[in-house]
Amino acid sequence: MTSLPSADLTVEDGTPRSSRFGDVYYSAADGFAEAWHVFVEGNDLPRRFAALREGQTFTIGELGFGTGLNVAAALLAFYRRDHDRGRLAIWSVEGFPVPRERFRSLAEEAAERWAEAAPVLRALAAAYPDPVPGQAALRIEAVDLVLSFGEVRPSLQSALLRADAWFLDGFAPSRNPDMWSEAVMRLVGARSAIGATAATFTVAGAVRRGLQAAGFDTEKTPGFGRKREMTRARLLRRPSEESVPAPLRLTPLLGVPAPEGPVAILGAGIAGASLAWHLRRAGREVVLFDPNGAASGASGNPVGLVTPRLEAGGGWAARFYRDAYRYALSLYEDAASAALSTRGADIAADDARAAKTIATGLWPEAMLRLEREGLRADGAAALRPAMVVRALIGDTPLLERTGTLSAGAGGWRVGADGPFAAAVVACGPDAAALGGLHTELSASDGQIDLFGGPAPARVLSGRGYAAPYEDGVAVGATYAPGRIGARPAPSADATEENEARGEALLGSRPSGWRAAVASQRAVTPDRHPVAGPLFDRTLFAERFEGLRTGRVGDADPPYAEGLFVLSGLGSRGLSAAPLLAAHLSALITGGPSPLDAGEASGVHPARFLMRRMKRGDAERG
Repeated sequence: MTSLPSADLTVEDGTPRSSRFGDVYYSAADGFAEAWHVFVEGNDLPRRFAALREGQTFTIGELGFGTGLNVAAALLAFYRRDHDRGRLAIWSVEGFPVPRERFRSLAEEAAERWAEAAPVLRALAAAYPDPVPGQAALRIEAVDLVLSFGEVRPSLQSALLRADAWFLDGFAPSRNPDMWSEAVMRLVGARSAIGATAATFTVAGAVRRGLQAAGFDTEKTPGFGRKREMTRARLLRRPSEESVPAPLRLTPLLGVPAPEGPVAILGAGIAGASLAWHLRRAGREVVLFDPNGAASGASGNPVGLVTPRLEAGGGWAARFYRDAYRYALSLYEDAASAALSTRGADIAADDARAAKTIATGLWPEAMLRLEREGLRADGAAALRPAMVVRALIGDTPLLERTGTLSAGAGGWRVGADGPFAAAVVACGPDAAALGGLHTELSASDGQIDLFGGPAPARVLSGRGYAAPYEDGVAVGATYAPGRIGARPAPSADATEENEARGEALLGSRPSGWRAAVASQRAVTPDRHPVAGPLFDRTLFAERFEGLRTGRVGDADPPYAEGLFVLSGLGSRGLSAAPLLAAHLSALITGGPSPLDAGEASGVHPARFLMRRMKRGDAERG
């Protein structure tokens, strides 16, 4: 994978211009007023925001994020509504992103120019990341923003959203035709809810015909300033999808969220706590169930890490673990900063692997850089997991009991509790039984040991880790096959293994042993998490029987309405859980997912059954 092309941005008399396309981003004189007229009023956003219901999500899609001015206008319109019902989520694509520092300076200049928009422009600038290929999930106060950096067509193909309104704001069609092609407009239609609106400054015939071919009804309306006309559109019918690679056909549609109502989460570790935080932020009522209380499993360890997981190549897994790492750090800094202790990590890697990781172009230097003896991640953190879990749970009701998960006419029940509009199995190895994932999940026992020293200045990661803990060092973690339902106990053999691990990382054998903590992880055969909707295995095998002979059917997967799973986090729970929770929250409440279709397919619960069927295994669900 190569790095993204530059924005080639210059400023003339206060107006940002693209040298590449020979067009302006906005006018220094009245750019914000034009963005408001074309995109905010052109999509009737003030009235639609005023009509939002409690728990409702309104999603905006945008082609051409640029300097973020249109998004700032949408934020301002949303904050001006006279109530606090509903939420706003935005997905925006940019193929030629502005570098972070330049973006911030432009935002500050715009804030000084347009005082009414200054707070949202500055908040947007503070959240804007270093652009790298793929998606970045951001939180701007109560609003979720997913930025997709890359070419518009593949970005739309892999986006998981159903937009209610579109900002079509590429450079002029005559200068940037790829942004306005009929194929792109058809993808806009395919990523829209029926009745969705679109607005754009242009009235070019090719653009209007492309929108009409995508199922939109178009009209010309008065433009802004010297532009006599602009285009407004409304989706009457959704076009058929473009041909999508077979694995992506299992990706759930986000336009059909779970019925409005309370959500039951089974498990109060980092997975359940992260999901509770996101669902409550989206306006859903949540009840947690865990017979052992909060952070009773591996999430109760005295120390945990948020560090990058290095994946070869630039595929979905490399993108996912980068995105998960970045998002987890952001969430913990916002919601549980007191739990963060040490920052920074040295990651041991041979020269070839380290160079290959950097060469993917996926990691900005501020996040991961090449050092003489490996890689340095300045943002990586050691933290106290139980503090994080309790901060994310907050005052969410937690019932220290569980029960059989059953479906009825009113929704899902957990034992005698309910009904709930949706239920999520978000525990460790017990998820195998609760979610019917006996062949997907297994248990792995692990142990960490606490020593008096030597204490490193930062986290050391390689074959295990050594992390500062209080005035000493924590070393871990061992891996051994476990038995679901059994509670592992510390062992002398595991302590000896951690002593050897610590010596390799620290350069001297750790001393002053203090304690050992053993816990159990949920793991999958491919060592990636499971997150998504659960399904009827027998019906799945019947509907997709063609997989055994190399055919892919177009039948809808037989998902169990309102039933989801988040498990199999292995030793990466603290890093992976927040982003996966944001993904599940999008599935349940609507809004754009922070995962692209490749990432969502890579963690999909049905992937193992698909693989077995493709191999022609005898199992039938």
